[in-house]
Amino acid sequence: GAGLMPVTFGEFNVSDASPRHVFSALTDPSRTLDWDTSLASVAPLGHFREEGVRGMNILLTSGIVFVPPRELFEWMAYNESEKDQEYWLAYTSLENERLHAARERDASAVPMQNCLGAYWIRPCPKGGELHSNCPPSSPFGCCPDGGSHVVYTQHVNVHPPSFLPPRVLFDASWYRQIDWVNTLRGQAQMLKRRGEARLVMPDWMLKDALAPSPSSRTSPGSLGTSIARLMPKPPSGLASSGLFELPGTITASRSALPPLPFAAVLAGLAVLAALIPLALARPLRRRGPSAAASQQSRQHRGGAEEALVKDAHARGSDSEEALLSVA
Repeated sequence: GAGLMPVTFGEFNVSDASPRHVFSALTDPSRTLDWDTSLASVAPLGHFREEGVRGMNILLTSGIVFVPPRELFEWMAYNESEKDQEYWLAYTSLENERLHAARERDASAVPMQNCLGAYWIRPCPKGGELHSNCPPSSPFGCCPDGGSHVVYTQHVNVHPPSFLPPRVLFDASWYRQIDWVNTLRGQAQMLKRRGEARLVMPDWMLKDALAPSPSSRTSPGSLGTSIARLMPKPPSGLASSGLFELPGTITASRSALPPLPFAAVLAGLAVLAALIPLALARPLRRRGPSAAASQQSRQHRGGAEEALVKDAHARGSDSEEALLSVA
């Protein structure tokens, strides 16, 4: 979509759940509505074997009264490595005209785009991650033995109001992202306890599907099988670690987390917009000496300026410089 929107990076650990459990929780559309409260509906739009992908229609709630939901038509591609127990998920809303032909838009929703989203899920090291290798900003978020490590990126344009900068929107939604991560953790752990880790996509979609054929209506290279290559390298350096690292030790429940601050931001902007005209209309006043003292000060200053002018005339060629200094 149009507009300069930030690319988000994140990583987090999931204890007591294998990569397959995390992947199953992320990719099973029949169950995502049970745990992901940001979704209003999820509708599969079919499998496209030539491209090795499937189409999805997703409706996301805004969570704010009078703000319409956002609708997304996107392709999803998957891959797995049974040997390494690694899973990849990539999705994009680019070149999705065929998906629009499969399902009509929701007239009450605002179209949104996700130019690229991807997840890389892999097992934690055997015995757990060494503390020396843990992220500096989260030394207690080490990848535990028997758990999973998830790295993700997304480039979303939800078309916010023009007066709301993308950075403000990102900061306002940060707690909601942490909330979502914790809920995903709980879902993956529940699947493990139940002994469930089903994969709902065809086997050919996971096992190195062929690249788009010449007859495919999708541009070669835009949807491919090398999903790992779609994962941009995360930013490095201390300056970006605060945005890149999701806290790995947060265990608060959904009800204990702060409410979505987006509404508070909008309310604050509205109050600010109302206060600015009032502030401009009021004359600026500052504390100072009494009226008599002010009059005396002005008289003293006038006498000093008159003396400087007389002195400037007396010095001849230096007069212009002196007069300028008085002015």
